[in-house]
Amino acid sequence: MLMSLPEAPLVIGLHGPRGVGKDPIARALRKLAGERIAYLPSNVAAYDMLRKLLEFYEPEEAEAEAWLAERRDEPCPHLGGRTMRLALQTLQTEWGRTVMGGELWRAAWRGQCENLLAIGFVVVNASVRFEDEAAAVRAFGGIMVDVSRPSHVVDDPHVSERQRVDCDFRVAITEPGGVEAAARQILETIGGE
Repeated sequence: MLMSLPEAPLVIGLHGPRGVGKDPIARALRKLAGERIAYLPSNVAAYDMLRKLLEFYEPEEAEAEAWLAERRDEPCPHLGGRTMRLALQTLQTEWGRTVMGGELWRAAWRGQCENLLAIGFVVVNASVRFEDEAAAVRAFGGIMVDVSRPSHVVDDPHVSERQRVDCDFRVAITEPGGVEAAARQILETIGGE
């Protein structure tokens, strides 16, 4: 049985280090609450740019998607042997924030978020890395959730992995069943039944 969601437009931002379980929580939220959950990461425009680039090399959509998902930490021959994670990090941060100015990605995300909220979706952003991204979530009346896992340690010097964002509450993923339990806790906190 699906958990219910509040009627008001809602945005949920998930913050935490890479690999902690933010994407699995987003998928669990959709599993628990149904089709009204839309996944919209902060870097959706950067993903789309890299997806378009991969189309030149990978005619099969599934193979291109694999590079953006489960293979993103493998050396990619289409990126000179660098990883898709590095491409996403530098496209979003060094190029998107430093060279182009911080508003580039936020404006793209806000536009997509407005469209999804207008047609009744609950928007989940599982890639909130910076305080200005959290502010964009809050501007829609959203909530910020800090995701942690006691055994998870990330040693990544990239600036996007060193940011701390103020959050409304925390969920900890503990095994077994930790991802679904964390998603259920989020839904219960926002008033889902």
